[in-house]
Amino acid sequence: MLAAVLAAAVLQAAPTSAPPQPPPPPPELTPEQWRAAARQDIEAVHDTLRDNAPFMVVDRDSAEMRHWLEAGRVEAMNALPKVTDGRSYFFVLARYVGGFRDGHISVQPTRGAIKGRMPDWPGFAVTWRSGRYEVGWVQPGQEASAPPLGAVLVGCDGQSTDALAEARLSVFGNMRLEAERANTAFQLLRDYHFPIPAPRVCIFRTAKGEKPWTLAWSTPSGDLVNTAAKSLSAPQARFGVGRWGANAWWIGAPAMSGEDDWKALYAGIDANLDAIRTADVIVIDLRGNGGGSSEYGDGLARRLFGDRVVNANVVIWGDLVFKAGPVSRRWAADAAKSIAAQLDAAPLGSRVLIKTTGELPPRSEQPPSPVKGRVVVLVDHACFSACLDTLDLFTRLPGVKLAGVETGADTIFMDGAHTPLPSGKATFGFGVKAWVQRQRGSNVPYDPDPSLSFNGDLADEAALKHWLASKLRVNGA
Repeated sequence: MLAAVLAAAVLQAAPTSAPPQPPPPPPELTPEQWRAAARQDIEAVHDTLRDNAPFMVVDRDSAEMRHWLEAGRVEAMNALPKVTDGRSYFFVLARYVGGFRDGHISVQPTRGAIKGRMPDWPGFAVTWRSGRYEVGWVQPGQEASAPPLGAVLVGCDGQSTDALAEARLSVFGNMRLEAERANTAFQLLRDYHFPIPAPRVCIFRTAKGEKPWTLAWSTPSGDLVNTAAKSLSAPQARFGVGRWGANAWWIGAPAMSGEDDWKALYAGIDANLDAIRTADVIVIDLRGNGGGSSEYGDGLARRLFGDRVVNANVVIWGDLVFKAGPVSRRWAADAAKSIAAQLDAAPLGSRVLIKTTGELPPRSEQPPSPVKGRVVVLVDHACFSACLDTLDLFTRLPGVKLAGVETGADTIFMDGAHTPLPSGKATFGFGVKAWVQRQRGSNVPYDPDPSLSFNGDLADEAALKHWLASKLRVNGA
């Protein structure tokens, strides 16, 4: 009734002429137009990196990237005849970008730019857990025809699981890294219709032994895919500081961003600092932390350990290298004004070295730590970029161990600059600066302490805390 009254009021108040109508959506591109879009965007990725990326002027960890800049471009151009729609356009582009094996080199489709039906699936989805692919979700009503939850994927159509993952997922991530296997596992048994044929028969191992399943492919609804993806999504810590058990503290920090969250976290630590420092165990929960600004991690370390201890173990990053180009200059003008003048003054295409200061103090000059107990940093596959920078520092501090699973990995090429691609169908990003003397190498993850390596489900917080409490002998947790 109310809706009808409101509608009538709007009609009475409307002018006699028809209101302006929104422009119609742009027509879907023809196959020829999608191929033209792919061609110009491949060229734009190539030229942007050639003219701006620091790996072009840095020797360390860059030879494979410079090789792929040209070889990957040739491969992508050779694949253009297979481009017929938005999905195949993006597949070719993502394959080129993914071949650099650098998490900061990325491409994202523009919202609404790529249309088409939802990728097919066999009525269930797999996840990466305990170093293997296993069934993590089954579509309601499909239980009788699907392998059971927890069934381990052995292989498909005569291919091993590793070979299958390399063929189907390497476009999305670096299969040499466990974190990339975890992040892309949901896509392993989804059919994008380009260019790898969908598996027909897969073998799964259950408690009763190995058994083949013929996959029944169908097109799911978006809501169903969202439900499955949410149930298998990586867990996240919650910002906060609280007691854990009789004499332990739990500090949650799921991101290196969020100024208000970090202010509240720091305030919680400051209010309980004496009790935290004298506790038997401090757990720093970084689950789901994909990075941001490493200043937050540095601030956390300084609050817990004090400036003297941190300064004695501080990470010296070394000199910065840029390549002077239009995109890197624009990035500096927006994000790093202190060095923008140096980039602007350098000739286009030149190598620009930004000298930094700082030397590591002798390791013998270690001041006593105010933290009396053990510090355990809980990490997962999501840990990337500034989260890894934080681990660079914490792993140098006294009494700190890592728990959980292997982290993600990045390269020495950091700080993303983003630029739209010419077709308007996607945005491209890459690391604009190089830490040429960084102690941690490119694509080198952190592993948990062997005694604190977790083989369960990190999303099951009750089981995780029970396991960790037993490992750390935390009473009352």
